[in-house]
Amino acid sequence: MNQGDLVSIIKGLEQLVDLFERDVSIAKSLESSNPEDDLAINAAIVGFSYNSETQEWAKGHYDFVARRIVDDYRDDEIAEYGDHGENVKLFFALALGYLLGKYQKGHISDVEFSIAERQIPALIMLHLSSITAKQLWNSLR
Repeated sequence: MNQGDLVSIIKGLEQLVDLFERDVSIAKSLESSNPEDDLAINAAIVGFSYNSETQEWAKGHYDFVARRIVDDYRDDEIAEYGDHGENVKLFFALALGYLLGKYQKGHISDVEFSIAERQIPALIMLHLSSITAKQLWNSLR
């Protein structure tokens, strides 16, 4: 891993901030036959699609994202982010999906994935006012 690769990955994550509202809108329009696919999972699928075909999204990807959300962004914890704190969960899912898509294609290593994943909370805090500016989670679909 060279430092330039990691910087490129972080820049890719950062671009998601500017596209966040649009990507959540796309996530709302996704249709899934899986009843467990809520808006956060759909946001992860949109993030995944930046780097991999959505047909490559699999149950293992779902399980990974769902587990991370439960571990780090439970509903009772996101209230601390203020109005529209639920957007933090959506952005986290979008960013994690983005990384999973890169990983699926072999564009990042295990180490790069791990380091980049640990940067998502810092990116959220850096752009919190932008991420929580509008209510985006007004329905599960």
